[in-house]
Amino acid sequence: MKNIPKIIINTSEAEKKFCETVIRKATNDTSEAEKKFSKTVRRKATYKTYFFNGAWGSGKTSFLKKSEEYLKKGWKVRYLKLWEIRDERSVFELALKGLYPWLNIFVNTLAISSIIISILLTPVINLGLESSLSSTFKIFFVIIGLFVAVYKALNLKTDYIYMRMLGFLTKWVKRILVIDDFDRVSKENQLESYKLFNVIHGNIPIVFIGDWDKLSDSKDNMLTDRYLSKFVDRKIELPVSLSSYDLSKSYSKEILDTYGGLDPLKREQFEIFLNKCFISDRYSLRELHNFIEFLNDELKEKKGSVQEHQFIIVLYLYVFEHHLYSQLIKNYKISKNITTFDDTTDDSDTNQHFIKDLLFNKYKDTFPQNFSDNPISYFIHDNIRNLSDEEADTIYKELLDNPDSYLSNADKEGEFLLYLKNKNIEESDQDSIVNIILNTIDKDEYFELNKGLYTCVTNSVALKNGPIDTFKQRTFDFWEEKLKDYSVGKKCHIYRKVNVFAHFYDNLKKQAKNYIDSCIQNDNGKIDYPADVAYFLVGGDYENVKESEVDLNKIYEKMNEKDILEFLKYLKIYRQGYILTAFNSSGQTIDLSDILNPILEKFSNLNEILYPPKPRS
Repeated sequence: MKNIPKIIINTSEAEKKFCETVIRKATNDTSEAEKKFSKTVRRKATYKTYFFNGAWGSGKTSFLKKSEEYLKKGWKVRYLKLWEIRDERSVFELALKGLYPWLNIFVNTLAISSIIISILLTPVINLGLESSLSSTFKIFFVIIGLFVAVYKALNLKTDYIYMRMLGFLTKWVKRILVIDDFDRVSKENQLESYKLFNVIHGNIPIVFIGDWDKLSDSKDNMLTDRYLSKFVDRKIELPVSLSSYDLSKSYSKEILDTYGGLDPLKREQFEIFLNKCFISDRYSLRELHNFIEFLNDELKEKKGSVQEHQFIIVLYLYVFEHHLYSQLIKNYKISKNITTFDDTTDDSDTNQHFIKDLLFNKYKDTFPQNFSDNPISYFIHDNIRNLSDEEADTIYKELLDNPDSYLSNADKEGEFLLYLKNKNIEESDQDSIVNIILNTIDKDEYFELNKGLYTCVTNSVALKNGPIDTFKQRTFDFWEEKLKDYSVGKKCHIYRKVNVFAHFYDNLKKQAKNYIDSCIQNDNGKIDYPADVAYFLVGGDYENVKESEVDLNKIYEKMNEKDILEFLKYLKIYRQGYILTAFNSSGQTIDLSDILNPILEKFSNLNEILYPPKPRS
């Protein structure tokens, strides 16, 4: 399966022009901006403090890390993530450790070594170390060890030493301090950090990364915003070329190329969804990258068992419009396997109506099952799956080899019939499928399968064997050729069982009339399956009984009571001992006496069957 690759924006040109960008205005590219930015923050004399502004997840940190290849020429970049602090260490201690990690390691090693050596020099533990060290070293280690012990014992929390060290080192050792996600730092740590900035401000370049609007809009951060303005010399905006709108547009093209499909209408509808809903500046770069990664991972599991367009829409709701996805989960009825959006849908939200239409009204009768028919298979993290293309192909191949194998997959019949309805049958398989139908036509467990097999074979003949304007005659001729050794009565029986297409009826009506006349002329001529013949004589519609009365009276002579009841059942006006009430398009009851009276005249015994007496009250 082809995955959608992560899109990396080319910043090579922008890196050559970024210096002018930060002084003047942003360009459409960014890599040159990164290079110019690195030169700007390294200007001599008093170094400035910058605020690199951008929304959460917009790519600020990634952008800055890419520019490090220019910043690191004689300089080292150190990141201070104050929002990740989970202990009681002060901002000064963290800054010293972050800016000069080698010094932190040296001091810690020296302190621990001094304590250990001091203990080993005591009379209690005498390992001969005293004789191997000069008195100067002994005094040095003992003093250091004693200082550390007293410091820890008294639990001193002064930052004086760190302040002095930072004030000295930042004047002589080249470092660039980056304060990442400053808008996420707690108010206490933000205020404490200003002590640090008072010490090192101007000594080294400092770059804050964060969302300035969050600092200035929040009432809790008004004090922080006021103080920060005193230190920040220049605010730098994220280059426009890194906007989520451009990235979502690029990803939209990748999604369409990968999952657009070959059906022009479906592709057009899906493209409209991408243009109307997916392409937007509302999402962060991180959200877009995560969506694509999520999509690739999920379709590894679900590909072939879902309509990919609909699944992408559901995943879009899950990631970007979670309130709508939550409605689908909340409104899901497990007993009926259906779901819907809330009735309080905003009528003015055209995008929401469009999404609803794609999920519930489009992709009908398609394989794999669409969202509205089996929504649970589209829900994120649910492991209930539709029948996949691969699984359906396996069932189909086994069916051709051994029709009885189908019975073991009866629980998947509905989905497999949908698969057949959408499948183009190879010409080499047509005879095998016809034989399956003929050999199982009177087996009830194959009833629905045979209808599906007939449909897919007939559709394949219509599409492949000639021009579209002749498909009616071609498909009829195809089946007539396959059934040429059968009587008209047997053919009518097979055609009714497989639920033939409407354009077969006119030809079959003519055949039925000729067949009846032929059998009548032959005194001993038996009519095979007379109920089926009568069914096609009236075109499968009880409303045509009156106009076919002459021919029906002929066939009635060859029918018994059982045949008559079957005929009425095929016309769907009789079932299980009762005449059903028929209605016209206006909802008015249709009088069936014109249909039944001629029958009752010939079969008077059916009167009590068709009109059983009502029980006395």
